[in-house]
Amino acid sequence: MKEIMYLAAIRCVREGGEFAPLYRRLVERKCPYDERTRTYTGKMKVIGRIAGQLTRMIYAFLKADADLLAVTSAGCHPPDPMLYDPAVHKAHRAGHYRSMKPCLASTRMVQLPRRDSPTGAQEVAGSGGAQPPGDRGRQAEAPRLDGQGGVPC
Repeated sequence: MKEIMYLAAIRCVREGGEFAPLYRRLVERKCPYDERTRTYTGKMKVIGRIAGQLTRMIYAFLKADADLLAVTSAGCHPPDPMLYDPAVHKAHRAGHYRSMKPCLASTRMVQLPRRDSPTGAQEVAGSGGAQPPGDRGRQAEAPRLDGQGGVPC
């Protein structure tokens, strides 16, 4: 498996895809320059870094597809698998990160009606008392951090 990932990383770098500029930038930054041969030495650690990034990307795609298949009912046609999209890659590099992990619904607080006190004393009006009948079981939505409505991710 290591050999296959090594070959895949070499191919990604040589074919001039999205990983070629990353490779060139990392070689200049991480590898020492040999003035005698006028080349950079120790390029394998950069190839290892790119192979690791490819491995993480493949795992993320497979995990997202497996999670989607787990919630798909048995009789339904499964959705198409997630593929690499260069536009998403460029948007991520430009600072528009979107996590591949599923957005978990935030914990919502449910306000239950107040119970009468065991001593039989009545509560002061306006102190919260029981909710009106139409509001029972309604869940309050937390405000989003980005200013949009709905539940934050």
